[in-house]
Amino acid sequence: MYKQLMRLKRLRVEKNITQREMAKSLGISWSQYAQKENGYFPFTQWEVERLRAILKTTYDDIFIKEEKRDYSYGTR
Repeated sequence: MYKQLMRLKRLRVEKNITQREMAKSLGISWSQYAQKENGYFPFTQWEVERLRAILKTTYDDIFIKEEKRDYSYGTR
């Protein structure tokens, strides 16, 4: 599972929302939601906006990857 989608799962679990409840809120089947949460298929823009509203959070909190660290230690 992609790291950013693990954040989606964590946020959903923290709010005690099941995959079935989330799927119903998005108007898709449970299996479709599970596949999307596990990274097999992308969420549509409408679904992303709905996820943000349901979870009361920002796009960045759900989907933006963590910044990569620079381990160059002074090399140019």
